[in-house]
Amino acid sequence: MKHYPLKTSIILIIVYAIFMGVLPFAWAAQIGLAWDANVESDLAGYKVYYGTASQSYGTPVDIGNLTSYTLTGLTQGQTYYLSVTAYDTSKNESIHSSEVSGAATDPAQSVAITIATSPTSLSITVDGTSYTAPQTFNWTAGSSHSIGVSSPQGTSTTRWVFSSWSDAGAQSHSITVPSSAATYTAAFATQHALATSVSPSGAGTVSPSGTNWYNSGTSVSLSATASTGYSFSNWSGSLTHSTNPTSITLDQPKSVTANFSAVGETITVPSVPSGPSS
Repeated sequence: MKHYPLKTSIILIIVYAIFMGVLPFAWAAQIGLAWDANVESDLAGYKVYYGTASQSYGTPVDIGNLTSYTLTGLTQGQTYYLSVTAYDTSKNESIHSSEVSGAATDPAQSVAITIATSPTSLSITVDGTSYTAPQTFNWTAGSSHSIGVSSPQGTSTTRWVFSSWSDAGAQSHSITVPSSAATYTAAFATQHALATSVSPSGAGTVSPSGTNWYNSGTSVSLSATASTGYSFSNWSGSLTHSTNPTSITLDQPKSVTANFSAVGETITVPSVPSGPSS
């Protein structure tokens, strides 16, 4: 097997390039490699070896008599180990150059990705860290990241319930960064609490009872039923009339009390039997 005396120039130029930050050069899912040419008269070409583990290469790429080559179709962000050999017109191949390594990525091609919520300022989780939306991240095209939201979020009277992501993903899911800027928005439904009560206690019932949640803008029917000895008087709180049943629109949190009054006791006087007249 023939060994090219100028193979050393391949080693030196590759190693020099790594330390100077010039070569190997990388793009999204690509890695480029360059070296000095050999000068033998019977030089036929070069082979590029690469793999994801040091000195563990797959089938080489025969690139002919070129002094640079770009490996494509690689995994974004993956580190690759590379080496070059030269061969002559008789197919004699040199030993490997020194191994170099590089990641299939180009930070200069980072993509602005915004994670937002509707309504805004809700909590989001990105790659396991909590943020307040919206947040913009500069990520490499082709890389994978996790996004998610908790649900419900809010206060004791108004809350937001997850509805959908703009990319139709699950409440928590992974995204693959596209080649251009994009926004992923989590949509929430706004809900308000309706709290109902009875006064005085035990004087009757109201339906619905207790605290219930409804989507903003929902019209809810209310009805009050008096217990024995009481009659419905009126509504108070977010309603101030005496119509029963009635309805209320949940455009904000609301609280309603059904008021009852006691009915006066009716006394029946028995008839007095007639006696003999005096």
